[in-house]
Amino acid sequence: MKRPGAWLALAFAITIAISLVLVGLDLAGIRNWLPLTLHYDWLAFIGAILGGAVGGFITFGGVYLTLRQQRESDEMRTAAEKDSIQRRAEAEHLRNRLSFMPLFEYRVSYDPKDFDNSSGQLSSEPGWPIYELDGADHDDPDSIEFFYDLVITNVGLGHAFLAEVTLDVRDNQDNPVQTFQSGFTNFLVKAGSRRDARYVFYAPRVAPPRFDDPRQYVYGILVTLKYRDLLGNEYQQVLRTSIAKGLYADENETSSGSPHSSFHFAEPPAYLGGADPGVGVP
Repeated sequence: MKRPGAWLALAFAITIAISLVLVGLDLAGIRNWLPLTLHYDWLAFIGAILGGAVGGFITFGGVYLTLRQQRESDEMRTAAEKDSIQRRAEAEHLRNRLSFMPLFEYRVSYDPKDFDNSSGQLSSEPGWPIYELDGADHDDPDSIEFFYDLVITNVGLGHAFLAEVTLDVRDNQDNPVQTFQSGFTNFLVKAGSRRDARYVFYAPRVAPPRFDDPRQYVYGILVTLKYRDLLGNEYQQVLRTSIAKGLYADENETSSGSPHSSFHFAEPPAYLGGADPGVGVP
């Protein structure tokens, strides 16, 4: 489909062509065969018709261009308004998310006293899982026992629901050993409070050949936590921790090679998604 400008150019060219043809016919003596007036008033008549047609085309083209520009302007304004609304919704969503965002601090305790439930002090908490490394048996008295208490303190502004904890155990060569996953249901960590995720590991007394020193047990534990806030926004955070014990060659006894509690490297929390800012956030 041709543009209005092309139609206007075509109409102007046709007008000029017809005028030239008529003038040429008049000069060629066409009056000798056609009863055309000698005063050329027919030329004025045809010119008026052609001028009206050209004027109509010009008017139509002007109106069309005006309407098209108005439509494009409306579309641009509508797109800008939608973009502004979306950006305001995203900014509001971010403000709401930050106001409800939990922020965890972590500490790992290796103290067996943290697992003492002799007086029922841990009766309100779920039991802790037992994980066996490298084919160890927790019923075997020769297995080496590791206590691992991940202390989670919520120093953020909002409560958090801990959904999943994955423990990726590695040897001292950073080779994967085993991966354990423990799920939680409504494991609430309120703002300003702490919760403990307790685990007990067992390893064989004789270290596998891949260890540099069969008397030294060092396992790295890559911890991945997934949790959500009260708005349903989901987060993930990765911790790098370890457990270690040394074996006395002369006494066949173990001693803790780790302090009773320690801090470990924690990566910044990653936002996984949640409430859609495009549909409004309370």
